[in-house]
Amino acid sequence: MSTVALVALARPTFDLACAQANFDSARALLIELGAQVVGPAELIMTPEDVAAVKLPAADVYILFMASFSDASPAVELLGNVKGPVLGWSMREPGAVGERLKLNSMCGVNLAAHALMNVGQSIRHIHGNADEPAVREAITAALAGNLPTAYAPKEVSGEFAPTEKVDAAFAWLKGKKIGAVGDAPNGFTPCVFDGPQLQKLFGLDVRQITIDDAFGKISEVKDDARELAYARAVAAQPSLASVNVDEA
Repeated sequence: MSTVALVALARPTFDLACAQANFDSARALLIELGAQVVGPAELIMTPEDVAAVKLPAADVYILFMASFSDASPAVELLGNVKGPVLGWSMREPGAVGERLKLNSMCGVNLAAHALMNVGQSIRHIHGNADEPAVREAITAALAGNLPTAYAPKEVSGEFAPTEKVDAAFAWLKGKKIGAVGDAPNGFTPCVFDGPQLQKLFGLDVRQITIDDAFGKISEVKDDARELAYARAVAAQPSLASVNVDEA
C-alpha cells in the first residue's frame, strides 16, 4: 500500500464549497485506489495553517490545488521532500466567461515555477477525480509511475542579421521601465533582477512603492484627471458603467 501525503491548498476569495468538494473527491479516490492518505485533513489557506502542518514521510507527495493559491505554502511544505511532487489541478466549473471560481491550474503553474526555483521537481495532472484519465494517472502514480516530464521542443531558425540585432539592442538601451510595488509573496515569476536587465539590455528599471504611486495619483489636478478619464472611456466604453472613483 502506497502512502500518499495529500496537501490541499485554497484561498477564501475563491469558491470554497467547490474547493472542498474537489478535495473530498480527491481524497476519496486515493482511498478507493488503496492509498494510505496522510497530511492535513483541512484546506490549507493561511500562514497559520501552513505552520501547523507536520507532514509525515510518504511514497508520493501530491500538491492538490483545490482553488488558486500563491506558491509560498507549496515551497514551505513540499520544497524539500523527496520528489517529484505530483501537482493536481481541477477543471474550472461554470460557463466560459464567468468569474473564475477556482483558478486551480494557474495555482499549480505558479507552484511549479517556485518549486523548481528551489530545486524541487514536479509532474502534473489536470482533471477531476471522476475522470477515467485522472483515475488512470493516479493509479499509475501510486505504483511509482508519475507522469512523464515534458519539455517543449527546441525551435531554432535562421539568425537575424547582426546589424538588426545591434539595432534592437541600441533601441532598448536607456529605455526606462516603471515598476510599481514589489512582487507579492509566493509569485516568483514576478521577481526580476534590475541590475541584470541593466547589464544585458541597458534597461533602467525605476521602482516605486504602492504608497508613492497613490501619493502621485492624489497630486494630479482635476482637469488632468477628467481628460484621462474621458480618454479611458473612449478606449473602453464599458468603463462608463463603473463608479468614476473606481474606474
